[in-house]
Amino acid sequence: MSRQFQKLSTIHTDIPLPKRSTVNSAGYDISIIHPYVYDLILNDKDVTLEEAWDAVKKETGPIFYLPKEKENYVFPTGIKAYMPLYSQEVLMLFVRSSIGIKQHIKLSNQTGIIDADYYNNPDNEGHIMIALDIPERLIPDKEPSLFAKEYNMARYLVFEGPTMRVCQGIFLPYYVTSDDSAAGKRVGGIGSTGM
Repeated sequence: MSRQFQKLSTIHTDIPLPKRSTVNSAGYDISIIHPYVYDLILNDKDVTLEEAWDAVKKETGPIFYLPKEKENYVFPTGIKAYMPLYSQEVLMLFVRSSIGIKQHIKLSNQTGIIDADYYNNPDNEGHIMIALDIPERLIPDKEPSLFAKEYNMARYLVFEGPTMRVCQGIFLPYYVTSDDSAAGKRVGGIGSTGM
């Protein structure tokens, strides 16, 4: 099997897999899934992505608000990336310019690194999750108030559909030193190789 994106085995509906926008694009656009939509498709094998989105829009609207004490949030994608082991390649994640420049949103870890052995790890099956730092801004459709600014500000994302393209994944080769002696094996998901 050559390098490819796959949906997680726990996802039973169609979700968008990353793809390049143009023939000369280096990056594959990667989408996050609205967290409430993700919960619905994870817990109901019969619901489609669009049905889950319709239910979420009706219940909470298209805006996802971060909890008040949070400056960032880890969003699900529902996907994993396969790369041949020992191929010395890595998938690097970068925020899309339209998200970074226009909305001032950035990846919490600046650049995501997905190693080949992250795929199908025992903790999370290699689920690529995207941590975003989201700036505080005025709540839409609220009248600004000079006296109660804190009530008009929040950290949020406005979803126009069940998913949102937020970053690009680029497959790149990497090199090791001539005296490299790494012999460890991955035993888990995010953070499993230590601090």
